Amino acid sequence: MALISMHARALARHLTKFTSNHSQSRQNLITSALSSGCASGSILKTTPGNLGIVVCVDSLRASGEISMWSATAISHRQLHNTVNLQARARPASGRKDDRKSTQAEYDSNTQLSNPFASLFGNKDSDKASGTRESTQGFQPAHFKQEVSLEERIERSQLKTLEDKETQRYVAKVFQTAGSTIGVATATSVASISLGVMVTPWIPALASIVPLFMFYNTTEATNPTYRKALVGTFTALSGFSLAPLLSYAVHVNPMLVPMALGGTTLIFLGASGAALLAPRASMLRFGTLLGGGAMVLMGASLFGIGQYAMTGAVSPMLFSFTLYGGLGLMTCFVAYDTHNIIEEYKAGSRDYLRHSLDVFINFMGIFRRLLYILTMRED
Repeated sequence: MALISMHARALARHLTKFTSNHSQSRQNLITSALSSGCASGSILKTTPGNLGIVVCVDSLRASGEISMWSATAISHRQLHNTVNLQARARPASGRKDDRKSTQAEYDSNTQLSNPFASLFGNKDSDKASGTRESTQGFQPAHFKQEVSLEERIERSQLKTLEDKETQRYVAKVFQTAGSTIGVATATSVASISLGVMVTPWIPALASIVPLFMFYNTTEATNPTYRKALVGTFTALSGFSLAPLLSYAVHVNPMLVPMALGGTTLIFLGASGAALLAPRASMLRFGTLLGGGAMVLMGASLFGIGQYAMTGAVSPMLFSFTLYGGLGLMTCFVAYDTHNIIEEYKAGSRDYLRHSLDVFINFMGIFRRLLYILTMRED
């Protein structure tokens, strides 16, 4: 009881700061209520505005003692349970009619049990009011309405392929890309069959020249000249791939079909994901991907120089160009899927440049997959 009285005095001192405009008799009433308690299950309320206190007392009639919780230990949950007990004690016929009054009584008692609620707000009452508002049609600001599959498709890049002209242009681009892959494959097979193979970095560096020349041309440039540049670049790319193909076939003849199948799956997966994405959403990553390509090219040139001088390449640099390049080429597949369609919609008809982009992505993924499979097999 001494501990309870100490808590009561402490609480009375705190209440004095907020009830300076009330009479001393009110303070005496609160202190008296805390000291004496009340009957079991009852609620004592003193309600000068928002101030007051709720004391729940359990009367131990058998022992002749009155046990009282300290007011500072009364939680909102205990108070809620007390109100529910009182509500269940009413007759069944009156529960439905008294539901609103019980809720109002609980809200009032919850506020009374916390004299600081007027300053810092009542979280329970806020939650309750928010729940009631939401049942009346109110939706929080962070609520996101679900979008149906039809609406997603309507906003996706796939919607742009409903145009027949766009379909024919995309088909032409991929047919031309298939032709360039065929040229590279024929060059590789001829190089292996004839035994004419050199260090891969020599034709790789040489292929940069026709590639740079091609990207400096436009649609108005002589088509034959542009096709010759594309053919030269793809042939040199196949020539640089011949040593890796020869070694992979020597290790396991199934590695080449596995790498080809894996490349096709990655290509189809990235293109399919790009078509289901919102229209032109991948184009904003163009600058980032271009910067990544420059970094990858610089790392590759550095690796070539390191190999030429020392006969070996740093394992960290090798892993970066291998796995980082695989991820970058996959991202470029998704980017070029949007870029080809959007440039066509904007009036571009440069199918040679678009097909060359597809070829570079395909060869970049195939070369790295084949190297990874060969390393694991060897």
